[in-house]
Parts: sequence; C-alpha cells; structure tokens
Amino acid sequence: MVFYFINHLTKIHNTCKVYLTNKIYAYICFMSVNYVDILITCFLFYGFIRGLFSGFFVELTSSVAIFIGALGSFYFSPLVTDVIEIFFNWKYLKIVSFILTFIAIIILVIWAGKILTKLAKIILLGWINRILGGLFGFFKWLIICTIIIWVSAQINSFINFIPQDTAENSIFFNPLLDLGNSIFEIINDKRLKN
Repeated sequence: MVFYFINHLTKIHNTCKVYLTNKIYAYICFMSVNYVDILITCFLFYGFIRGLFSGFFVELTSSVAIFIGALGSFYFSPLVTDVIEIFFNWKYLKIVSFILTFIAIIILVIWAGKILTKLAKIILLGWINRILGGLFGFFKWLIICTIIIWVSAQINSFINFIPQDTAENSIFFNPLLDLGNSIFEIINDKRLKN
C-alpha cells in the first residue's frame, strides 16, 4: 500500500515536472527571451528572495557596510597602523591595517543590522521587515544589473561580445541601459558642478 502510494506520487511528480518544464520552455520561446533577460531575471529573483529571507535591516546594512567600511578605513587605518606598528614592523603595514579596518567595520555594521532585525522580530514587525527586505534586495540587484549592463555596453562598443540582435531583442537590456545612462549623467553633472 505504501509502495503503491509512493509510486503514484512519483508518477504525478514526473508528469508535473515534464508539464511545467514544457510550459516554461514554451513561454520562453514564445516571448523570445534571450540569455541576457534570463540572467537579469535570475539576479532580480535572487535579490528578492535573499532580501525576503534576510530582512530589510540586514539588506540595508550589508549594502551600506561596504561604503562605510571604505570611508572608515580611510579615516581609522592610520590609528590601526600606529597600534600594529608597536608590535610589528612590516613593509606592507599600511595595506594590512587598511584591510583589517575595512573588515572590522563591515562586520560591525552587519552585526548592527542583525541586532535591528532581532528587535523588529521582538516588536512583531518581522513580516514588514521581510517584505521591505525583499523589495530592497530586488532594487539593489536592479541597480547592480543596471551598472553591469551600462559597463557591458561601454565595453561592447570596443569589443563586440554582446551581439547587436541580442541587445535589440532583449526585454531588459535597453531599458536598463537607458536607466544606467541617466544615472551616470546625473553623477557626471554633479561632479562637474563641484
């Protein structure tokens, strides 16, 4: 009886798997989605799911941690160098102190995000934290994909590694390229004004 049930479930599972695989394949063929669109969709889906599981505070602090780590390393690595110099006299002491400071600041910022996530769970805001984390993760990876597409388009003007028809037929390539152009125009305008 148990073996019959397991065998029946296996047949249902295999039938559903084949049906879904064929439906997904037919949908992809119908939409004429190319590999660029599939990669971008995978990155966006990954960002959403990762943000959903980790929460808003962890996603925010992990994004901000690199920026704060870089700034903090510039300011605090001379102090770390002075402390380490008491014990060691290395040739690459400044580089080591910069890296140690960078890693320490990133760990502290991410740790603070995890504490905020636990506080959000305590005051029963866990589901809001997760939804906002999913949205933040999605938009973070949207910006990352935009930068990758923009850089790829700049490189593609010198070395043709993305075929022209692939870029033209892509659903996401041109909108993300336009978004990247807008972002970098704003950055250049602000840099020229300063």
